[in-house]
Amino acid sequence: MLDQARQHIAAEEFDRAESLCADVLVTDPVSVPAHQLMARVWLGRNEPDKVRDRIAYRDELPCDEHYVEWGLIAEEVEALEIAVQIYEELLKRAPENGVVLYRLGLICLERGERDRAVGLLQRALRVSPDHAAAAFELAQCYAEDELWGLAADAYERGLVCDPDNEEAQTALQVVMARMRELAQLPSSEMPSGEGAARRMRVLFSGREGVHARQWIDEDGRVGYSPVQEPLADHLLALHLQGTATLGVYPVRADQTVLFGAIDIDIRKSALKAGEAGQSISARLQELVLADARRLARQFDELHLPVYVEDSGYKGVHLWLFFAEPVPAAVVKRFFEAVVQRVGPPGPELQWEVFPKQEQVAEDQLGNLIKLPLGIHLKTGRRCLFTDLDGQEYSDQEGFLQRIQQVERGAFEQAVSRLVASPAQGGTAGSAETIREAFPEYEALFKGCPVLVALMEKAVVTHHLTHDERLVLKCILGHLDEGGGRLIHSIIGHCLDYSEAITQQQIDRTPPSPISCPKIRQRLPEVTSTVNCACVFDLPEGGYPSPLLHLDSTFTSGRSQSVDRHGSLVDKYVNLRRDYQRLTRELAQLEDDLHYAITSADRDELRAGGWILRRDGEGRFQVEVDLG
Repeated sequence: MLDQARQHIAAEEFDRAESLCADVLVTDPVSVPAHQLMARVWLGRNEPDKVRDRIAYRDELPCDEHYVEWGLIAEEVEALEIAVQIYEELLKRAPENGVVLYRLGLICLERGERDRAVGLLQRALRVSPDHAAAAFELAQCYAEDELWGLAADAYERGLVCDPDNEEAQTALQVVMARMRELAQLPSSEMPSGEGAARRMRVLFSGREGVHARQWIDEDGRVGYSPVQEPLADHLLALHLQGTATLGVYPVRADQTVLFGAIDIDIRKSALKAGEAGQSISARLQELVLADARRLARQFDELHLPVYVEDSGYKGVHLWLFFAEPVPAAVVKRFFEAVVQRVGPPGPELQWEVFPKQEQVAEDQLGNLIKLPLGIHLKTGRRCLFTDLDGQEYSDQEGFLQRIQQVERGAFEQAVSRLVASPAQGGTAGSAETIREAFPEYEALFKGCPVLVALMEKAVVTHHLTHDERLVLKCILGHLDEGGGRLIHSIIGHCLDYSEAITQQQIDRTPPSPISCPKIRQRLPEVTSTVNCACVFDLPEGGYPSPLLHLDSTFTSGRSQSVDRHGSLVDKYVNLRRDYQRLTRELAQLEDDLHYAITSADRDELRAGGWILRRDGEGRFQVEVDLG
């Protein structure tokens, strides 16, 4: 009888259909399909109030496999709030229902909730890989956002299930044409695999024996996985051809780098605010280029050539190349000092400095950066070198060959100029210059080689560790105003010098100066390389300290309670650093595991007596493998 009722509704014979549904409800008052067909009769008669009343009556009926039909009926009567309520109720009971995820995604699109809509469509396609309509809808969203790579992937997945869909076939052709257009270099020919690849290898040499490869998973997420293989010319040729998109880990095994970079990006919040679902606006693109010009001017003032590359999605990279390896710590601090001097970025932008680590453990890789001239898999765009107005160079290979690599001496001069700049608060000169500016402390300089070594390190490397600065403070901070000025003069050579922060630390100088044994305990790597073996005639109740070179009674009757909390502070600082490092490494590892699980087409991995499972929210759970 219900089948007959459906046929009558299709033929618009609503009276006969209503009679059949009524007969069914006499014998089975809680028949969900009969109530739903009755609602469709009233839809056909254009009686929306009756339809809404019948939808409301659903709470008196069983929640069975037909329940999703209530949501479809609510959509047809344009009761979208009710439809959303129905679908969300269903998802609480069955979170993997592909039909419900798809319908709810469509409603969110209609309401302008684009981010949520894309997430729902991605989930629908994940739980129902043969849901062609979800794939096509998702592809259209990606195409509207000019994420051509993701759009092509989604259209291709949908056509596997619905190969005769002419509209999707046409849309895919448009997307592929756009990708081919974006992938073409401005020059008439692609860079030759041999010459361009060799030049890329010279400029972008990073961590030995490994490189990174970009991937897209079924949810449209883009990430990278390490490949334990050297970044050889044949791989770089694939990158230039667009058949693979590669990245490099900048920090080499000896903790040096051959390049540094600044990544200027549009924040996700800026993309969502007022421009959600649209391609990146000309206004935001101009903000990116304006910041690139600000930073480039600073490098130009330091006589360093930087090169601009369109990163392929929502920003640009600024590159600086070195003719010989430079310590990663120096490059990172130098770039951070440049950023500090120029910045901050506007609220809609964010900057990242590469290398992101000063040191990388032997069993770690650090953060990677994508190589130029490849194709960003998310957008299908080729990442080309441009001028500061965003105009692509016509001959990318020729431009690649003309890139200058900065000599070590020129970079060191730039570091000195940056540190000596009044804007940075630093002081130019050498360790000898500092000594000449403070003749009243010459006896201290002559007597304490550790102090002189710290002065020379600050001048030469532009860096002092936390312990080294603490020792300076606990010696010189007891010399009244002159000692404070001397501390500023020394630390002022460091790239991360801050006059205000340094003064705050000086103001917190403990009541007693640091002892010589405590200095050796804190700085063994310094004291073991100099003649730290002073012999003092100790004053009554005193202890050995470098300040006895100035006044033989300086520590008389003083408590050695200085630094009594130092070990606790040091432990806290070190643990915080380890926590931040481990958090970054864990995030990178989780990206790799997501890729591994997706590639294996299952939701768990078994290894080493453990089971690693990924739940529906993308979180990992670990269990002991008892089987």
